[in-house]
Amino acid sequence: SAGWLLNFLHKQGDGFRDFYFDIDDVQAKVTLKPNLTHTFGVKLGMYDEGSNSTYLGLTQPQFIADPDQNAVPHDLLKVRRFSGSLSHTAILNANAVWNTTFFAYNTVRNWRRQDWDRSDRGREYLGIEGDPSIPGGAIFLLGSTGNRNREFNVAGLQSGVAVEHQLGNIRNKLDAGIRYVREEAGDKRINGDRFDSLRGILRDDEDRFGKAFSAYIQNRFFLSGRVIFTPGIRMEHYRYQRHILRQRVR
Repeated sequence: SAGWLLNFLHKQGDGFRDFYFDIDDVQAKVTLKPNLTHTFGVKLGMYDEGSNSTYLGLTQPQFIADPDQNAVPHDLLKVRRFSGSLSHTAILNANAVWNTTFFAYNTVRNWRRQDWDRSDRGREYLGIEGDPSIPGGAIFLLGSTGNRNREFNVAGLQSGVAVEHQLGNIRNKLDAGIRYVREEAGDKRINGDRFDSLRGILRDDEDRFGKAFSAYIQNRFFLSGRVIFTPGIRMEHYRYQRHILRQRVR
């Protein structure tokens, strides 16, 4: 037998402080069951988001003048994610089930943010938002950007078994499994020479790598209808590397 499911979600809006967002999310799933003891599954996903999200808040004079204003409307957050997984479930016997899943995803998050100062540093500004006569009351907008761009790649495999069994007159359930994950992250800062630049000079560049392995085993003792005793043990091992390829020298 076979089954499939397809979901599509679209959201858009103009939110508080003129923060627009536009989101598309697609999820697909296919399940195949060639016989009574084996089930195979495939899942695929795609997520795409665009918004002018920013972490720049309002000064007190700005909030008093207009709490809905956005001093940096050209900030741009783009997120795109592709994901997928393959799974297999095997019924070993009437009391044992074995599950295995391979999964992977790629996420790209690029964030253009216009540069600004909290005080007048004597530089050439495109504009001043707020009240510069009050200390900390204004935002001094520069004609440049700092693009914080990141990319994440993750892949992993996990496998586990669940076994129902008896110890004397006590019902038991044994769970055991392993999991391996490899992850990579790229982090870049690109300085643009305009307030809406997506490209420019690479200022910071670094790569991060991680490898993780874990294993666990636990046994549940169903002592009564309301009491369950679950002893178990879990082991985790993680290795991390950081490669700095380029960074600003102060």
